[in-house]
Amino acid sequence: MRALGLPAVAALCALLGLAATGCFRIGVTVGEEIPVSDVARIVPGLTTKDDVLHWFGAPVEATDGEIFARLFDAGEIAAEDLVALPFSDLLIYEITDGRARILFTFLFNWAEVKLKRDRLVVFFDEHDVVLYYGVTRQRELAEEPEPEPEAEADAVPGGEAPEVPVEEDHAA
Repeated sequence: MRALGLPAVAALCALLGLAATGCFRIGVTVGEEIPVSDVARIVPGLTTKDDVLHWFGAPVEATDGEIFARLFDAGEIAAEDLVALPFSDLLIYEITDGRARILFTFLFNWAEVKLKRDRLVVFFDEHDVVLYYGVTRQRELAEEPEPEPEAEADAVPGGEAPEVPVEEDHAA
């Protein structure tokens, strides 16, 4: 049996290198949608925990403030006065979109991962009524985009519409 020459070994290595090359695109969504219409229904001082649970379902996280209060009172977590922290129950709702592009070769690997998250955090008082809430939106809403306004009849020659001052009403 004859030994392979240098060109044959190089060709074999190139074929093995190509066989060990890959490219992947991955998309994952974890969690439930947080409907804008339901978030608008939350009214601090009026909305109850039962309302929130009915509208949004089971949270991804929940915290019982009494546990924190006992730990802080006992001094197991911190000795200083922590009256600024709200010792109330809270519910957290979250949905995360993850997108990844991955390229791997025999000698070089590359990956890009993008995460976008929507989060709703609702704080309750000792009577299970909403104290306050916060919403963070990084994902694009799954609603249809607004149609583009049609060009005005009195547009300036050259394609640009005249600039119209915008008035804002700051009255309460």
